[in-house]
Amino acid sequence: MYKISKHAMMRMSQRAVRNGYVDLVQTYGTQIGPVEWFMRDKDVKREVENLKRIYRQLERTMKGGRQRFERALKRSVQQLERLRGLKVVVDSDSVITSYWPSDVYQRRARRNNRPRR
Repeated sequence: MYKISKHAMMRMSQRAVRNGYVDLVQTYGTQIGPVEWFMRDKDVKREVENLKRIYRQLERTMKGGRQRFERALKRSVQQLERLRGLKVVVDSDSVITSYWPSDVYQRRARRNNRPRR
């Protein structure tokens, strides 16, 4: 968990970015700079496919509770879809800001930046 600066807290509330989104972007997104993380279309697609693969594997062993699991899967996919294009700036242990960059920036990030994992 990260400390959230006053600036980040204000901006996150204005931009409807929840605290948990920062962790998700850092976990599943792409690092595009020393302190910047970006959730690309490719990242979302990869994680949605992983969730669906896990669901198919578990589906064979499930007898009851299938609807509940399908709803949880659907919620997880929707949450990942919401994160598409979100950029988070984290310096050491505190969140500086987060935002959805312009389309021009997103295209440039997709074209020029390589994953640094």
